[in-house]
Amino acid sequence: MKLAGLLVLNALALYLGVFIQNDQIIQMPGGLIAIEERIILEESFAVDGSLSSVFIYSLDEHTLLLRALAQGVPGVQVIDQSPAAIDLPGSELNLRGRLLYESSITASLIQAFQAANMEIVTEFVGLRVVFNYNDSPIRIGELLTTVDTLPITSLAMFVEYIEDKETITLNEGFQISRREDGFFGMTVAEEAVIVETQIGYSIIEQNVQGGSGGLMQTLSLYNRLIETDITKGLNIAGTGTMSVSGTVGPIGGVRQKVIAAAREGVDVFLVPLEDYDDALAELHLLRSSMQLIAVETFSDAVEALDDL
Repeated sequence: MKLAGLLVLNALALYLGVFIQNDQIIQMPGGLIAIEERIILEESFAVDGSLSSVFIYSLDEHTLLLRALAQGVPGVQVIDQSPAAIDLPGSELNLRGRLLYESSITASLIQAFQAANMEIVTEFVGLRVVFNYNDSPIRIGELLTTVDTLPITSLAMFVEYIEDKETITLNEGFQISRREDGFFGMTVAEEAVIVETQIGYSIIEQNVQGGSGGLMQTLSLYNRLIETDITKGLNIAGTGTMSVSGTVGPIGGVRQKVIAAAREGVDVFLVPLEDYDDALAELHLLRSSMQLIAVETFSDAVEALDDL
């Protein structure tokens, strides 16, 4: 009830136009999301158990009073907002979240079909800008196809090329120099389009942002593409981003996700290796019997579930 009260107070503050803080984020436990409801396969095998991702409530705009009240609620965490994120308009941050979600869908489909030894034809189209500083000439959402007039063929090629460059020109029109921190002030992700798949699929439109459900999306797809049910009748949940190369990346709010999963009676929780220590610390506080497994790649996750 305390969490629900905080959400109601925040909605009321926004409605009344009360002075809003955005230098910190309030994170609260949420619940489970049934992954199979996001991507529908035209042909699939039955599943006895369940594979779910976990969501949390995140308030990046709130009042000082709400922040003070949140400090005393179990399971609620107040963290510093990235200075770069504070400076960006909300429209660009929302666009970033949507781009990361769409990228995770594509990566999940690619990894699942390949792991199930099913045909999938893809085409690399460039690097999508998913984060930058507000003073950058390139905005979030820009698709990068050339660097210093050279075609960008992969993320690895791009990273290797710019390693010893102080200034680069992107898309033959955007000149960017290294910042004081040594970086170019932007984050990019590989963009690929799926040309053909052995089994058809449809994506159900949902109001979801971010790529933290990528790992579980991939496992759910893979499980429905193969005859052997990797859930073994268990309630399995997890979190972690998924790249087109199969790497599982870190996420935010892992402590709140562990709390949400434990409350929902999850048997096994998969977590990115980089977030494992924080997840384990929270699990110990809960004294839950939920099994926690750290993974670095999609293959790690499949092998871990095979060994259950």
